[in-house]
Amino acid sequence: MIAREVRIRKADPEADRDRILAVLGRNLPLAAPVDRYNWLYLANPCGRSSVWLAEDAKTGEAVGTSAGHPKRVRVNGKVETALNLSDFAFDKAYRSLGPALKLLRATLEPMKKGEFAFSYDHPSDAMLAIYTRMGGQDVSKRERWVRLLQASPTVRKRWGDNLKTRVAGRAGDAALRLRDLVMKTKTDFQVSVFEGTCGDEFDRLGEELARGSKVSLVRTAETLRWRYVAATTARHEILAARRGNTLVGYLVFRPEPNDVIAIVDLVTGRDPMVRTALVEGLVSLAHERKKSALWATVLSGSPSAEVFAPLGFQLRDMCAGVCIYAPRATQATLDTLKNPGAWWTLEGDQDV
Repeated sequence: MIAREVRIRKADPEADRDRILAVLGRNLPLAAPVDRYNWLYLANPCGRSSVWLAEDAKTGEAVGTSAGHPKRVRVNGKVETALNLSDFAFDKAYRSLGPALKLLRATLEPMKKGEFAFSYDHPSDAMLAIYTRMGGQDVSKRERWVRLLQASPTVRKRWGDNLKTRVAGRAGDAALRLRDLVMKTKTDFQVSVFEGTCGDEFDRLGEELARGSKVSLVRTAETLRWRYVAATTARHEILAARRGNTLVGYLVFRPEPNDVIAIVDLVTGRDPMVRTALVEGLVSLAHERKKSALWATVLSGSPSAEVFAPLGFQLRDMCAGVCIYAPRATQATLDTLKNPGAWWTLEGDQDV
């Protein structure tokens, strides 16, 4: 392969939008819709995204891009601004280590200068290797936990669609529904789908979560409205738990293919029964909607990873997790960031 030289420059997310989207369209089509770009890059309440372009050194053609989305993160009680990195893409002819390192070095430069406290990413295994080479640190892998609600899809997939498998599948579905009825815990919480606009009560609950976590994204009503209600990439719903008129917890979920529901976020105070009530409320709702399974993606070794096993979920698979880059962090902050047990993080905290 002929080595191709690139130059890297900081892009303007508005003026260079078409060039950035062209690169994404050729290499990351799911990241290329204009409405996603306008929402994620330009409408983030924490600030517009930082974007870099890799251009062919001879022709000036845009051949690569990367982005960092500002997020407010509370670390050891202090609110910091971090960059959530994403959308790292190169045209095929430029996919070699040299251009990748050059682009990533520019992307990480704001952390070296102290413009942001640290960066974090949820990279692929290949990208994780590049981060490590540049001084990034792997915090932990991610785990996917699954709770089956129907047996029939698995039975049909494994043994085909015929009379025997349909009968066996229906029997399995009935057994799972009975299990979920038996497992349901009686509490004094009222759980229902939230209707309306996220307001001050969500701010208060975000503060409660922060007091119990060493590392967590700042969850305010404003960020919830942007991240979930206004999101263009998926349709989210919020399940709210109340004791009387007081909001004591919420769970964000979205539909996935194959009749699966993904648990995207889970926020409560210190009472673990609120989490139980929310998950069981989602189980009941999923049965009403004839869904086949729930899943949740969490950081291995984190407090959020301990929530799902007692609630009937099983570990299904693992992948690369969170990688941080914090060259100017104090040792105390770095020790906290490197500890997966300090992070309260679910799928909603990653780039989209």
